[in-house]
Order: sequence, then structure tokens, then C-alpha cells
Amino acid sequence: MEKTSFLASLWERRVPQSVGLYIAATWMAIEIGDWVIERFVLAPEITSYIFIAMISFLPSVILLAYQYGKKGKDPWHKSTFMVVPLNLVAAAALPIALVQPVKATEVKTAVDETGKTQEYVIPKQQYQKRILNYFWTSDNLGDDDVWLQYALPWLLSKDLARNEFLASYTAFEHAHIYQIIREAGFEKGIGEPMSLQLKTVRNHSREFFITGSVNKQENNYVMSATLYRSKDGKVEATFSAQGDNIFNTVDVLSEQISAKLVGFAARENLTDDFPVTEHVVSNIEALKSVTNTLVEKLQLPYMTDYVEKLEAAYELDKSSIEIQKLLSHAYASVGKAKLAEKFGEMVKEQSYKLTREERFFIQGYLYGLKGDYESHLKVLKLWVELYPNSADAHSTLAQYLQAYAGDLELAEQSLLKVISLLPNDLGAFFRLSKLYESMGDLDKAIVNMQKAIDLSDDDVNGNLYLALLYEQKGDFAKANDIYEKVSIIDPSNKSVVYFIALNNYKLGHFAKAKSSLSRLLEKEEVPVSQRASLVSVLNEIDVTLGKIKTARQRILDLESLLSNIPASRKMRVTTIPNIELLGKLGETALQMVEIERSVKEIEAPYSYSVEYLMLEVYKAQNNVEGVKQFINKFESLNEQDDEQHSSQNFVSYILDYAYLTLYELTNDYSKAKEKAYVIAERAKKVSGGLMARFSYLGWKVKLAELYRYTEQYHESEMLLLEVLKEFPASVLAKKALVELYIKTDRIDEARKLDADIMNTWSEADAEYVKYQEYLKVRSSLELG
Repeated sequence: MEKTSFLASLWERRVPQSVGLYIAATWMAIEIGDWVIERFVLAPEITSYIFIAMISFLPSVILLAYQYGKKGKDPWHKSTFMVVPLNLVAAAALPIALVQPVKATEVKTAVDETGKTQEYVIPKQQYQKRILNYFWTSDNLGDDDVWLQYALPWLLSKDLARNEFLASYTAFEHAHIYQIIREAGFEKGIGEPMSLQLKTVRNHSREFFITGSVNKQENNYVMSATLYRSKDGKVEATFSAQGDNIFNTVDVLSEQISAKLVGFAARENLTDDFPVTEHVVSNIEALKSVTNTLVEKLQLPYMTDYVEKLEAAYELDKSSIEIQKLLSHAYASVGKAKLAEKFGEMVKEQSYKLTREERFFIQGYLYGLKGDYESHLKVLKLWVELYPNSADAHSTLAQYLQAYAGDLELAEQSLLKVISLLPNDLGAFFRLSKLYESMGDLDKAIVNMQKAIDLSDDDVNGNLYLALLYEQKGDFAKANDIYEKVSIIDPSNKSVVYFIALNNYKLGHFAKAKSSLSRLLEKEEVPVSQRASLVSVLNEIDVTLGKIKTARQRILDLESLLSNIPASRKMRVTTIPNIELLGKLGETALQMVEIERSVKEIEAPYSYSVEYLMLEVYKAQNNVEGVKQFINKFESLNEQDDEQHSSQNFVSYILDYAYLTLYELTNDYSKAKEKAYVIAERAKKVSGGLMARFSYLGWKVKLAELYRYTEQYHESEMLLLEVLKEFPASVLAKKALVELYIKTDRIDEARKLDADIMNTWSEADAEYVKYQEYLKVRSSLELG
């Protein structure tokens, strides 16, 4: 009965009711706290403070309810004035004592590329934000100030990215953004509608994007920026600043946006907040110069005076780390390795000014510049280790693993991680498809290319690459169905014409392929880059037909158009093709002259790409001693590079070719086969490009020939049939098959192929070395 009376007393004093209401109030306070934290990016421990404080005060709630909960007037109790104040003090003190502030960072220990163990303070993934900045609009800027619509968002983006918790970029860093906007009809990359902005930012998987405007009001620049959420296009916040100094005004705007995005994490203070004049550019004329150059580069990717214009900007502000970075990459693109390295080292020495991505990227870039691919990959692997949920880190690692013919399984893991982080990133699916193509898994390549197409509004480009994958499987009927579809969608698209011409070439419809490509080449508005690609394919066709002189004349004509372009940039387009064509004509003396001239014009290690062509000269001359001297020279370079961590990997690749040549000349075909296999596997890993694929098929033919020399006839035939499955018109694969069939007494099969070969080579140049070789081979067919 006493128990029942006690409960009845509690109920009468309304203790359960009061406690229930208090718990409900506590729950509501926590929910409100969570909302406020999320909305204003406040410290997450606030809800813990609320919870512990309110639970700590619960004894006072029970006491007050018990003493004053009855109906009617209750007398005051002395215990109230003792317990409640003490409980309030305890409720205030306990959260401070028990709750540790939430850390937005974590400390990781890792081994860097030099083998040293170091500690790194890393922002936690959940507090990192990714932002895309669009170029700004204006209502009243004059023509002389239009450049500010590009410069100001670039400055803002660079300043935001200095914060360790933010990753920010513009179309200057990712030209694909501009390409999407331009293709939608906005040639200047300005003024695009919200729908296009949302499409672009979602394709690039950024959580936020910023638009802005700049206007002039007397002597002041009025800047406004709007921060949007990418998931729904809703405005997160708006910001504004004005002043007569654009650098200071951008700093103010950046500080406002950073505070909004970073919130409580700013207390971690991982990096010093430098003004943009210290970590981007400080001279207004230099900013104008570099901005106009970057805009022109977006619109004309192969502009011929890019380096000169950056040099002019550098002269205006030699302290600008951004101009130094741009110049380093520009020098690398034109083969000025020493200058590229010099400016790269200048940037590295100021690494405290760089964003976290740039620190990894620049460090790796310098190793890559020196040809030390192993150290480059170590830097990128460290980036992934420290930032395991960084899509940028995984994408970059996968890119260079494939470029350096590295561990493609690791590249696959990285791209799959990117897709898990960014499931709507069509670029990730496209890159994964190209990776599977390099790995030889065409079924997976097709599946992922189809996923990329499904995520894109572009019904043309993705389907063109899908058709290529079906061609590699030998399913030309399926490929043709795709080509017919895209031809209906966009019959004037140059890429459609180009890919269909490649298809016709592979199938042996040479005249049809050449006709469509020649029509494209005759158009005056064809950019230099596209012209070079068209010439490359046309020459591939003429070489297949044995018309080497025609191909060489086309190269010489292109050379005259590129007279103002540095030798290093012409190297792949005209210099190397010209030397190779001379070799096909047996002009070894002219080959040597061209090689020696070109090597003098290009700095090492870029010059090695030309110098290794001497191996073909030595092979044609049966000059074993020349090959040995070449090997000795490059072995010496390899040892020096090993000590200096320089271009060791690049040199080792050249040595593989050198030893292959030596083994062939000395008839050591077993060792030659081993080297050819290594080279072919490497070529397979980097065969993502259209012309690189033909190079890989050429190495398969070479490997098949060496299998024949070592009496592995079945393996030789299987390789050649694989080539013909993907490239039915390959005359060199057919030539190798004829030689194999003669060797294995399958004369009737050889005669059938002979008819195809002679039809292809009906107008071949008499000097063509391969043609001369085949005429000797076919004499054994007894064709009468």
C-alpha cells in the first residue's frame, strides 16, 4: 500500500508529467541544435552540451516538481535555494568537463616518396566542401574591363581553395566546363542559364557552385556572389563586397564565403589566410595579361603564342606563383625541360602558398618532368593514402598509372572508388571504360561506356567510343548500327565523319575513308590540332596502301603550316613521322641527317624520343656495333638518372627497344621475343588513344613474327588473327600470316591472302621496304 501511495503522491505532485515535459523539451532542444549546427555549420558538440546540461539539471526538475507540483499554493523550501543553484553550476560545468570539442581534422602518419615517415594533419572528409566557380556577369563594365568577369571568379576560387577544407576551381583549371557551356551556344563562357549550370556542376560532382557579378559604381567595383547547393539548385547564401581595390575586395568576399562553408572548422587554423596578392598575383596589369591569355587558351587550345604571352605576364609580376606554375607547364609543353623544371622548383619552394591538391600535384609533376615515374606515382599514392575519400586524388592516381603503364588493377580500384564517391560522374565511367579497354576486358569497357552515355545528354561522342569498342571485339555490324544512329542525330559533326572514316579504313574501304577525311582537311576553318589528327589518319591509310611518298609529302605540307610552332610541339606531329617515313623508303642516310638535326633542336629528355629512331637506321644497316654504342650511352644515362632520380623510367623504356634491336640483329630471337612482349604489354596499357591503338596492333604483329622465328606457330597465328579481327585490312598482319603459312606449308591459304595483299599494294611505291620484302616472300608461292 505504501508503494501505491508513494506513486500516487508523485502523480499528485505532477512529477511524472513534469519529467515527461522536460524530456520532450530536451529532445526538442537537441533537434533544434542539430538544425542550427547544420544550417550555420556550427560546432557539432553543441548538441552534446545541450544533452548533458539538461540531463544534469534533471534532479532539480524532479525536486521542483515534487516540492511545488501540488495544486494550490506551496510553501518555499530551503532545499530549493541550495540544490537548484548547485545543480545549475553542475549542469554548466559537466558538459565542459565531459565533452571534448569535435575535431575537424585528424593526424595521420605516412611514409613519403623519399622513405621518410611524417605526420600530416588532414581535414576530415565530412567537413570538406567541393565548389565550382562560374565566370561572372556584368551590367555596366566597359569593353576594357570585360576581363574582370573572368579574373575575379578565378581569384576568388584560388583564395577559397587555399582553405584546407575547400576544393575550388573554374573552367581555367578544367576546360571541359567551358566546352560544355560553349557547345550550348555560350561562346564566351558567360551568361549560361541555371539549368546548364546545374547540369555542368552535377557532371563534375561538386556540392556547391558560385555565380557572381561585377559592376562599376564611380571608382568602386561592386561584387556580388551567390552560393548554390548543387543537389537542388537552391540558394545557400548571398554575399557582396565593394571597393576600389579589386584584390582587397575579393579577399573580403572570400572571407565571407569561407566562413559560411567552413563554419566551426575554421578554428582548426590549418593554413594562414594570405591575401590574394601574396598567393596568386599582385600586379593589376599582370592579372589582366594572364587572364586574357587563359581566356584565349580556352577558346584556342593550340594557340601558338601561349608561352610568349605568359612570359610577358611574368615580366609584369615575377613574384606571382600562379604565373610561375602556368609558365612551367607551358615550357614543358614546348619541350623546354630546363625552364619547366626551373619554374616548377620555384613553385615548390613556395609550397606554403599552394592548395593541398596543388602540393601533391606539383611535387609529382616535377618527378614526372624528370622522367622519374616511380616517385611520381609514390607521391600520388601518398595523396590517396592521406585522403582516401578524395575523388581528385584517386582520379589523378588512376590517370598516371595508366599513362605510365603501371598497375592497372590499382587504377581500377581508384576509379571504382571515385564512382562510389561520385555515382553520377559520367567522366569517371568514361575513364573506367577506357581503362578496361587497356586491360583487354572489352565487355566491362562496353558496360561502363554505356553507363557514361546514360548519364550524359550528349548522344554522339560517347556512342562513337562505344562503336570503337565493338570494333575491337570484331563486331563491325554493331559498330555500324551505332554510326548510322549518330549520323542521323548530327550528320555534320566532324567527330562522326572522323570515326566513320576510321571504320572504313579498318574494313579496307580506303578510297571512301580518304575521301571523307580529305573533305574535312580542305576546310579552311579546321584548327591546327584537328588538321594534325586528320593528316595522321590519312597517312596511316597511305602507309597501309604502300604510298609512302604521298604520306611524306603530306607531312612536309603540314610542316610548312607549323613553321611558327616550337620543334618539341611538332615532334610527334611531323618530325618523328617524317623520319619514320624516310625509313620505310630505305632512305637511311636522310634519316640520320634528320635525326641529328632534330636532336639539336630539342632538349633532353624530349630529344630521346627522336634519338631512339637511330635504332631503325642501325637495324637497316645491320650495324650491330652502332646498336651497342647506343645501348652503352643510354645505360650510362640510366645510371646517372638513378642517382639523380631523373628520367630513369623513360630511358629504361628506350633501352627495351635498343635490346630488342640488338637481339634481332644477332638472331637471338628468344630474348627478342621477351623484350617485344614487354613492349607490347606496355603499349596495350597506354592504347587508349585512337592512333595509340594502331601502334599496339603493330607491336602484336611484331611479337607474332618473333613467335614464328622461335617456332611457336600456333601462338603466332592466334596473335595475327586477333589483329585481323579488330583491323581486317591490316596488310602487315596479312603479310606476317603469309610468311607463317609458307613456313608451315599452308601454301593455298597463303595464296588467298596474297591476292588481298597485292590488291592493297597495287599502287605501292617500289622503294617501300616492306613491299620489297614481300615481293621476295611471294616468289616462293609459285604463282606462275
